Parts: sequence; structure tokens; C-alpha cells
Amino acid sequence: MDCNNCEHHNDKAPVQVPLFAVEGQSYRSNKTMRYMVTIFCVSLLIVAIVIGLCGVVVYRTNRDCLDKVEAINSYWLDFVSQYDFEGDSYAQDGRGINIIGDGNGVTDYGPEVSDSANDEE
Repeated sequence: MDCNNCEHHNDKAPVQVPLFAVEGQSYRSNKTMRYMVTIFCVSLLIVAIVIGLCGVVVYRTNRDCLDKVEAINSYWLDFVSQYDFEGDSYAQDGRGINIIGDGNGVTDYGPEVSDSANDEE
């Protein structure tokens, strides 16, 4: 069959499709879309449940870890509270250097070391 002369194909009347065939195709399309939406919602629910379970596992793991850290912290606080730290004194020598302890040349009024900036004034 040669398509060089297509006038002869136009002589035919349009094909009529029965209404039940069109409605059947529409019904199958709607049914497929309903299944796809249902599968999407179920898969979304499954993903949410998996993420929730992972969150519960992480929370329980961290809670156990935090309980261990609290136990260690309370042990160290009890250990440190056995000692008396009242004998140490903290002072600053005027130059921004912190001096910790007693008997290092620091009095209540400042350092005994002369500062060249204060001597000039």
C-alpha cells in the first residue's frame, strides 16, 4: 500500500467506539490511580514507623549513656568534696598574669614587684 496519494484514506467514516469501552478504560485508570495512592500512603506510613523506631532506639541508647555520665559525675563530685581547697588564694599581678597560691610575693594590695608604668607616673 502506497501512501503517496492519501486522499483515498479520507473517504472512510470515523470509527465509532462503544461507550462501555470508554467507561471501562476510565474505570481501569481510576482503579489504578487508587491503588497507586493507597500503596504510596502505606509506604509513607511504613517509612514513618521505621524512623520513629530508630528515634526510640537512639533515645534509649543516649538515656543509658547519660545515666552512666551522671554516675561518673556524681563519683567525681563526691571524690573532690573530700578535700578542702580554702588555703589557695587567687590574685592578679596588675599585668594580667594570674597568680595562684601563697608565698609568691603577692600581698592583699597588689604585687610587691614594681611596675615600670606605675613608676613613671
